[in-house]
Amino acid sequence: MITRARATYATLVSVGALSLALTACSSSGGGSAGQATNSAATNAPTSQAANGALSAICQKGQSEGQVDYFTEQDPSIFAKEAKPFETQYPGIKVKITQLEPQDQVSRVLTEIQAGHKLDADVLAGDPESDLPLFKANDIQAVDLTQYGVASDLGVKILGTTVFVTQRVFHGIGYNTQKYKASDIPDTWQALADPKLAGKISVDPRGKWIAPLVTDPNWGPTKTYSWYQGLLKTDKPQVVKGVTDSLTKVVSGEVPITTSARSAEVEQLAAGGAPVAIKYLDVVPVDEVVVPLLKGAPHPNAATCFMAWLTGPVSQAQQFKYEFKTNGPTPKGMPSGASLTNDLTEQNITEIADIETKMSAITK
Repeated sequence: MITRARATYATLVSVGALSLALTACSSSGGGSAGQATNSAATNAPTSQAANGALSAICQKGQSEGQVDYFTEQDPSIFAKEAKPFETQYPGIKVKITQLEPQDQVSRVLTEIQAGHKLDADVLAGDPESDLPLFKANDIQAVDLTQYGVASDLGVKILGTTVFVTQRVFHGIGYNTQKYKASDIPDTWQALADPKLAGKISVDPRGKWIAPLVTDPNWGPTKTYSWYQGLLKTDKPQVVKGVTDSLTKVVSGEVPITTSARSAEVEQLAAGGAPVAIKYLDVVPVDEVVVPLLKGAPHPNAATCFMAWLTGPVSQAQQFKYEFKTNGPTPKGMPSGASLTNDLTEQNITEIADIETKMSAITK
C-alpha cells in the first residue's frame, strides 16, 4: 500500500535517435508540439454524468461568452484538448494566455494592485507559485463537488479548497539499453553510489528532488547532507530541465537522471524511446490546481470550465495528448512508498529553502 506523507499531489513527443520534443508544462520553459498521441485514452468515458447544478452553471456561463485561462501549456495543443468543451458549450470560448505559473501570479497581482479589471478568470499552476494569491485572499472558493467533481480531487491551501487537474510523479529515469530496473538503487539514500559516478544528472536548481525535504523521515538537515554526499560521490552532470535531461538519457550521453517525471517518460517510451522510470522509496508529486480568482470577469463560465477540466472528458483528452491525468498513482510504485508534495505553506517554504541551498552547491 502507498503511504502518503502529506496530502497527495503537467506533452506530446517526437523521438529521434538523439532528440526529444515535449509539449505543455515543459520544465525547460515552454514546449513544442510533437506527433505521438495515446490512442488508449479514447476508451475513457466521453461525457460527465448528468448533473443539474452543472447544467445550470454552464447555461449561465454561456451567456458570459468566454472564459479567460492562464496556463503554461502550448495553446495549439490545448485547443485540441478543449475542443469537446467548446462543442458541448458553444456559447463559451476558451481564451488561452500562455504564461509560466510564476508569471501568471505576477500579472494577476499587478492588476489587482493597480485596480485594473482582471485579464484572467482561472489559473493553471502549482500551489507553490500560487501561494501569494492564497495569502492575499485573492482566490474564490468554489465547491466543485456539487457539479459532479470527485471530492478527493480537492486540496486545501491556507483554508481554501481548490481542485487538481493533473498529477505528475517523480522518479529516476534511465536508458533501458544500458540499465535494468534492478541496476538502479531502490532508495534515495542508496543513490549516492560510486558506480554511478559520471552517469547520472541533476538539475542545477535542485528542483525535482527538493520535495524529499517534506518527508517526515528526511527534513532539511538530512536532505542537504544527503545531497552533498550525492554530489561528492556520483559527480553528476548538471542538466537543467526534464526535457534536456531525458534527451541525454535517450541518447545515452547521460543514461540516468534524477529529473524524470511519469508523464514525459511514459510518452517517450510509448514512442519507442529506450527509457523507463523507477520510483524509489519517496516519490515527489507535482500537482496542477485551477483556482478561480476573486473578481473574475466570467465566474460562471469559469466554474463550468473548471468542473469540465477535472471531469472524465477532459481527463481523457489530457491523457491522449499529454499522458497526464488527475488520477491514481502510476504502475511501478513500490509497496510502502511515501508521497510528498507542496500543498501546505510549511512544505512550500521548506522546498524553496532547500532548493536555494542545493543550487548554491551544484556546479
